[in-house]
Amino acid sequence: MKTLILCNDSMAFPAVQVAVVNGLLHTIVIPEKNRQLIADAKQVLAGSSVEIELVNKANFAEKISACISKNNIEVGLVMTFPYILPASVFNLPSKGFYNFHYGLLPQFRGSQPILRQLLSNSIYAGVTIHQVDAGIDTGKILKQEKVAIALTDTYAILQQKLAHAAALTFPKVIQLIQAQEPLLLLQNEQLACYYPKVTAADLTIQWKTMNSQTIIRMVNACNPWNKSALSTSSQLAIGITEVEDLGIDESNAAQAGEVLCCDESNFIVKTVDKHKLKVTIIYMPEGFFSGSKIARYGMRAGLFLN
Repeated sequence: MKTLILCNDSMAFPAVQVAVVNGLLHTIVIPEKNRQLIADAKQVLAGSSVEIELVNKANFAEKISACISKNNIEVGLVMTFPYILPASVFNLPSKGFYNFHYGLLPQFRGSQPILRQLLSNSIYAGVTIHQVDAGIDTGKILKQEKVAIALTDTYAILQQKLAHAAALTFPKVIQLIQAQEPLLLLQNEQLACYYPKVTAADLTIQWKTMNSQTIIRMVNACNPWNKSALSTSSQLAIGITEVEDLGIDESNAAQAGEVLCCDESNFIVKTVDKHKLKVTIIYMPEGFFSGSKIARYGMRAGLFLN
């Protein structure tokens, strides 16, 4: 079965390689502005007969349609792509178009499901393979794979877990698509949630209200995707890239967001659930530093993070 893959991120490459090994991939379509991905794709596909089609926002529909018609492409697969396909494109292949959405549907619709699954304190993330239709992540589900999220998972770690899960399930997905009548499940609209793109407020730690796990998840969600989660005090704003949970603070005197210690060895902050979080890596315009270096910028015990 001839397939065409649309992609805009290297996390698609594990599944792409499975497609190549199994002789399924005819063409990979990449936005022409993504120079790094194009270079990586050429390296991954070296020695294969797979064609690389470069598109932009103005011509992608026309070029994809021409590629499908000219090469008798039977199925199109979307694995991260910045442009919304019109019906004239997603209805063209004989077996349709399917999207690899790197989030559990219908709970995590939108363009940043990996980030949203981390920020929401979910126990699981997932890869959902669904039909492409006129909606955003609304098509009937062909297959879904769950992946456990560890508290220590950063954005990049979870991204790799999901990329690996997509590659492992790829042969089964192709088998299901090849079936005479693939079993497709309607999404439960009562569970549906569409998330818009995150804002700075979504990535800012609220020490007065967020518990230790929520803060850890936010910090990890931003690493390395956004470099760090934002944290502010009355004196300065810093990015927090890594924290370590030191457990419950037995002292009842300190309040949420209070700096318990800030010297050349430790930068420790109290949380609303009475945990001590050690800030181990911070980010500032000057670069990345060990958390304790913040003492040089005026941070000290007794001050509060907002």
